[in-house]
Amino acid sequence: MDSRFEQTFATPKPILGMLHLTGATPAERLAIARREAEILLANGVDGVIVENYFGDKDDVRGVLEWLEARQPDALVGLNVLRDHHLAFELARQFRVDFIQMDSVAGHLRPDEDADFAAELKELREGANALLLGGVRFKYQPVNSGRTEEEDLLLGMQRCDAFVVTSDATGQETDLEKV
Repeated sequence: MDSRFEQTFATPKPILGMLHLTGATPAERLAIARREAEILLANGVDGVIVENYFGDKDDVRGVLEWLEARQPDALVGLNVLRDHHLAFELARQFRVDFIQMDSVAGHLRPDEDADFAAELKELREGANALLLGGVRFKYQPVNSGRTEEEDLLLGMQRCDAFVVTSDATGQETDLEKV
C-alpha cells in the first residue's frame, strides 16, 4: 500500500485492540475504555481503536482526550460508525494515527460511488491520519455491481491498508479471506 503505513506501524500485520465504549453512563464508559486501553497496550497490541459502537461522539472525544494526555506513545485509531465526517474532524483535533472506515468500496451503487470517492479524497487531504478501510466489510451491503477484485483494486486507491474481519462481530476471521 504505502510507506506511510510502514512508518506508522512496526509490523506489516498489526494487532489492533478495539475500544467499543461499553457502560451504562458516560463516566462508566470512560473508565472501562481506560482500563481496557491500559490492558491492551500493556500486553503488546500495536494500537487501539476508539469506536462508538456503544458510546456516542462525546464518549469518543473523552477517550481521545485521555489517550492523548495519558498514553502519548500509543498508536491511536478512530472508527466513528455511520459518521466518517466526524472521524476526520476528530482526527484534525486530536492526535489520531489512523482512521478506520468500515467501507471504502463496494457498498454504494455506481451512481453514488463517484461522489463518495471525491468526498473521501477531500476529507483525506485535510487529515494526517492513515486510512484503514474495508471492502465488502461485514454488515455492509454489496451494491457496486463490480467484481470483488474490481472493488479491492478501487479500495487500494482509496485507503492505505485494508481491514479484514469475519462475517460477524466476535467471530474469528477465516485466514483464506485474509
